[in-house]
Amino acid sequence: MPSWSSPSRSGGRSARGSCTGSLPSLRDEKGVVLDRREDTVGLRTLAIRDRRLYVNDVAVRLTGVTRHEDSPWEGAAETRGTILHDMRDLAALHVTLTRPVHYPQPQSVFDAADRAGMLLIPEIPIWQMTAAQLGDPRLLVRAKAMMAEMIAESGNHPSVLAWSVMNESEAATPQGLAFVKAMKAHINAIDPGRFVTFADSQIAERAVRVPALVEADFVMANAYFGTWSGGADKVGPWLDAFDKAYPDRMLVISEFGWPGPFSKDSASADVARTDNLKDQLAAFATRPWVGGAIFWSYADYRSNKNLFAGLADGYVDHGLVDPDRQRRPSYFAWEAANRAVSAKVDLTMAGETPTGFTATVLGAAKGLALLSAGWCAVALARDGRRSRGARRGRTGAAGHRAGCHRDGVRQLVGPSHARHRHRRYPDRGGARAGGVVREYEPFKAGSAAFPPDPAQLPKDPS
Repeated sequence: MPSWSSPSRSGGRSARGSCTGSLPSLRDEKGVVLDRREDTVGLRTLAIRDRRLYVNDVAVRLTGVTRHEDSPWEGAAETRGTILHDMRDLAALHVTLTRPVHYPQPQSVFDAADRAGMLLIPEIPIWQMTAAQLGDPRLLVRAKAMMAEMIAESGNHPSVLAWSVMNESEAATPQGLAFVKAMKAHINAIDPGRFVTFADSQIAERAVRVPALVEADFVMANAYFGTWSGGADKVGPWLDAFDKAYPDRMLVISEFGWPGPFSKDSASADVARTDNLKDQLAAFATRPWVGGAIFWSYADYRSNKNLFAGLADGYVDHGLVDPDRQRRPSYFAWEAANRAVSAKVDLTMAGETPTGFTATVLGAAKGLALLSAGWCAVALARDGRRSRGARRGRTGAAGHRAGCHRDGVRQLVGPSHARHRHRRYPDRGGARAGGVVREYEPFKAGSAAFPPDPAQLPKDPS
């Protein structure tokens, strides 16, 4: 009968991933390979020290957008193509940290996160459980089984930062504390190298010390200031109260945003969403012990409650994009607010023909952002040949590069040649820390990109 062989699994909190000399394969009685599986492998050190998150010994503060497994064309049974589309869009939004919501995710999600340099906090579907439910031994048995299955399937991915054991349940009860302790011990026995946490909404309503949250390796708070959690201006006092109650814990804002039902229509909801995300990010950025902030959500998603009991089954207006992935103005506001760096390229022209360029790359203002850039390079290429210049930037007070500048002169003629512009920003260890690659083909001198609709762009605050 066929036999299955696979490499061993190893790793710890300081490093993730494993590597062996052979691929997992399925063979018949004669040793002929019937099937083979290839996995991505990565190594990364993760640590929390002095209420700060360190990735490869570099202190980071990360932001991201969460994503539901849902689309109008596939429902919850989405294909790899939809997953890759969304994950690439998340990368364009500079996502470096996200919770892939409240249920185990397909391997395509983890693979895409591994390659994009994102950190994930996967979660089992323990959502809005009462104290009685959390204290039911039958629930604990099922929760342990679900977590063990998720770790067995996805535990080798270097993108996994922590495992989340529940969401918005009654943690501030004896049953909640017992459940968290039991799940943490269970996870530590299976995967001792990973952090354990859970998302809590009650802490945003009242910042008091809760034993179950102290059990977590770091605190996650669903904090919707402006709507469910209180007035938008209450976020600062709440952060100060949290600091006093948890002086020994890093905080990750596991959800924040603006749900559509709080506005009269979708257009006005997105105006409020844009203002809210800017104001809340600014508040989080002033507290260095806020290790990350995750916006809810990437796209509108289907719900049988539509956020409030009694409302019709339909799509929840909550996303930077609508169900069909059409971008709202808040999409561009998030992208601009979370850039680690910005680049400006000015071409010098001879009539309608570009003859050279001036490129300037600047670091972002201090706050929550991507890993700091180690160096920058800007290039224009023709027929596969590359002109490259790089110069190290200076590290500013916020840990971001002060910027770099490059001038170049190349003869650029003809409509048929591909034009490439590369911007690369690795961290100190050489890993990707942002930046993009754009390819323009064919290139036609004098042509212009299709202009965006000004009405759909966020207003310039200046």
